[in-house]
Amino acid sequence: MQLEPLDTREIGKRLRTLRTNARMKQVELSSLLGIAQSTLSLYERGGIIPGFEILIPCKPGASSLSGRRRI
Repeated sequence: MQLEPLDTREIGKRLRTLRTNARMKQVELSSLLGIAQSTLSLYERGGIIPGFEILIPCKPGASSLSGRRRI
């Protein structure tokens, strides 16, 4: 079985879509995740790949850390 390379831009687009569908600003989500807004921006632009500790709370249908919104 061969693994396909990660497409950082596609991961970033999906993360941004989840955030915008939840009607959240970057500063709100980055605060909930405990990361800098500039780091979230890099994730969304495909500059760096977020780790699982970021991706798991952001999966569709997961409750946000605050419990107020679902992203």
